Amino acid sequence: MHIHTHGSKGDPVIIILHPMGITGEKMYEIVGSKFRGEYYFITPDMGGHGSEKREFRSARAEAAALHNYLQQKGLTQIRLLYGASLGCAVSLHLLRYEDLNIEHVYLDGAPVARLSVVMRRIFAPVLVWQQDMIIRNREKGISDFVKRYGRDIAEHMADSFLKFDNESIYHIGRDCVVGSTPDLPRELQKRISFDWGEKELYTKTSMPLVKKIWPDAEIIVRPGMEHCEAMAQVPDYVEKIEERITGTRPVMIKLQGLDEDQIREISRQIADAFYDYKYDEEDIGLIRFISTREDMFTYIHAIVRAAYRSGVLYTTSKRREGYLMLSGEGAGGAVGFVDGIKMIAAEKKALGGFQNMKEFIDACFSDGGTIETRMQKEKRKFLRIEMLVVRKEFQGQGYMRRMMDFAYALAEERRIPVILDTDDKDKASRYVHLGMKLDRVRSCGERFHMYDLIREVNERM
Repeated sequence: MHIHTHGSKGDPVIIILHPMGITGEKMYEIVGSKFRGEYYFITPDMGGHGSEKREFRSARAEAAALHNYLQQKGLTQIRLLYGASLGCAVSLHLLRYEDLNIEHVYLDGAPVARLSVVMRRIFAPVLVWQQDMIIRNREKGISDFVKRYGRDIAEHMADSFLKFDNESIYHIGRDCVVGSTPDLPRELQKRISFDWGEKELYTKTSMPLVKKIWPDAEIIVRPGMEHCEAMAQVPDYVEKIEERITGTRPVMIKLQGLDEDQIREISRQIADAFYDYKYDEEDIGLIRFISTREDMFTYIHAIVRAAYRSGVLYTTSKRREGYLMLSGEGAGGAVGFVDGIKMIAAEKKALGGFQNMKEFIDACFSDGGTIETRMQKEKRKFLRIEMLVVRKEFQGQGYMRRMMDFAYALAEERRIPVILDTDDKDKASRYVHLGMKLDRVRSCGERFHMYDLIREVNERM
């Protein structure tokens, strides 16, 4: 491993580990140079790349070499460990070293899962074929690289491919398919972000495994994108990463580890906020169908319990000033079948039986259907705000904006819109003030309107 560095020693350390075919110095140009703060960048060339003359042996060996370097230089406090593709494989091995204090981890295109026998056998030969194609017809051989990463990076990758020997190609291919699943404590999981393109192989293979074994890790899926394409194509890619390590990114806490009494307490807080809300004179909203405080609690408790069990219920801080429930892309989960059935049964009880529930649903979906159904018909992906509430004693202190900014940040990373609907004109006006746009107003009955709102990804305040 050949080490390159940029910046001043003493500044917070950022390690950038390159993917196959891109050198450490090129990755500094693509990613490192775009950080706004003052950092000390370590951008190694792994075996077979750039200034490193030795062939690539294994991700484990590269991690060991980097660990030795960090130990010798006394650089064990790491602000950010960033890896792309092959660099993720090395990063996952580096995370096994307990003497390193790594604050944040960002892995783009991580090959976490062990792939099938067939994929393990053909992956390296495919890389050999790619190299041969570049030798025989360079323009054709790099055409996919050009589409994903642009001409400059594609030409750089072609030059790197031509320098690979057979040993390096074989070992790189192996480490891209064998997977790596170190034991990561929950506190570290909360500081790890996994970023995949929707169209890449690892989204289908590694993402489900990450959700299972590291449930607290953040997962980003880039709609319509291929492997590691975001680093070259998304203008604010580095800006969003830097927000994570500086604390300027909007942060919410996913509620976990609660018992039933705590879930009921939260449900009561939310139900009271909804029941005590003073509607605009044009609307009576949900109160038209749920007339008592206890029925409101039953209705809200069903939603809160399902959201909590599905991992899509967030709060603003340990004081729990406000609560946010999300669905769709980037929500962090989805309501499961069993929880959904339980939620429907409880809602039926709160609404006073099946006939009343049917009238409520028909009203909510009337006059052209919800914005969600219209988006689904257009086959558009979105992040939906299912519920947002600030407790009465904390209203007017900026918590609604904080929750909206959190949802906006999730959606912007995935290049998708945020949608919601609400049952009151004044509520709709507040959402518009915070960046949403009124899509349409649906007449759903006497003094009952639904206000559909949307914020497209390119709309900024």
